[in-house]
Amino acid sequence: MFLPPPMDGTFSLGIYDAKGKLVRTLHREAKPDEFSVALNGFITRWNGKDDNGAQMPAGKYFARGFCVGEPRVKREAFLCNDFVTDEKSPHVWRLRALTPGADKLMLTGETISHDAVSWIFNFNGTALEKWDGAFTTVQSVAARNGKVVSLSTLGGPTSERVFDLQNLTWAVDACSSSGAGVWVIDYTPSGTELKEYSDTGELQMRMPIPASEPQPWMLQVIPNQTTQNNGGNIRIFLLEGREKMHRVREIEFSANTAAIGAQTITDIKTIFEKSIRFSDTLEQVRDELKTPDGKLFAQQEKVKLTLRPNPLNQEKSASLEVAIGIDAKGSFLKTADGLPLARISATPLLKWAAITRGAQSGSLVLFQSDSAVVEEFAVSKLANMMAFDCGDFDYDPTREK
Repeated sequence: MFLPPPMDGTFSLGIYDAKGKLVRTLHREAKPDEFSVALNGFITRWNGKDDNGAQMPAGKYFARGFCVGEPRVKREAFLCNDFVTDEKSPHVWRLRALTPGADKLMLTGETISHDAVSWIFNFNGTALEKWDGAFTTVQSVAARNGKVVSLSTLGGPTSERVFDLQNLTWAVDACSSSGAGVWVIDYTPSGTELKEYSDTGELQMRMPIPASEPQPWMLQVIPNQTTQNNGGNIRIFLLEGREKMHRVREIEFSANTAAIGAQTITDIKTIFEKSIRFSDTLEQVRDELKTPDGKLFAQQEKVKLTLRPNPLNQEKSASLEVAIGIDAKGSFLKTADGLPLARISATPLLKWAAITRGAQSGSLVLFQSDSAVVEEFAVSKLANMMAFDCGDFDYDPTREK
């Protein structure tokens, strides 16, 4: 039995052993009507088992907890993923494919729950639109085992013909060029290059990709955009990546139609770009996280809060060290020894969550990620808590039997 603190809120109550270790979370964010009410307070019961269902030995135990007022939680931003802009956005985890159509280009991604998500690029602009409809693929060129092949389905099953291409090392992907030739991503001993070949296999243009840049693994050229009717410019969509990111990018560059031999392209303009910065762990994105004062985020394992004094305990002041926890339902505030106090977010499948002290007393800055996107929260009104103590008692499991 315990006297509830004189404040509105939910109750979290734990059982502790003689050494002060939390052995059982008896109540988690419980409402007052979840307790039995007696003349002198609330009544709750413990069956003598720990959180894993194991029987606790005989000994002295303590019951104590906190009444927690509802914290103020404000989502400040979605970070490290240009495809997640609001709560309704699918949490795209990786980019998977660029697929050409007659007048559209499909971009496919995968969510953290392994569902496919598709978008459409309309070729008259670079707008990216969510796509759930039918899509007819138009693809006549592909890369197979480091070679470039043409695909034909006339009158029967797909047949392949290998192109004889000059100075080709290992083709990763290929597509038809704006003319009659092909564009290829070529992995060479000196690095990755984009190359355009004529219909007779002669190298016409090459574009070295710096090793410091995300490396392309898939490309598509906008069809029906010849060098002549596009003002001498060529537009290419790329899927690129490296250890910590995926990116879709549309680039544009000039082609010198009067050039003789292979032309090296170095003057490239990016006209569209969306990226996903991998956030499987805090370390992968730590350098991109900043607190509202502009400083780099410095994680604190626990933060000390000053609580409201409980007049029933004749306390003038009380303090508590809190930390952040995650479970299948999202993130939650907990005591440093593990007693859950208040739900903070309802983002499922979280991989990590981290906090630091906020600028105001009783506030925190929270960053968390489900691997797809980093969410930033401002959490305040955390000092609106009162501690209560149910006292100690001797427990003997044989007496219960």
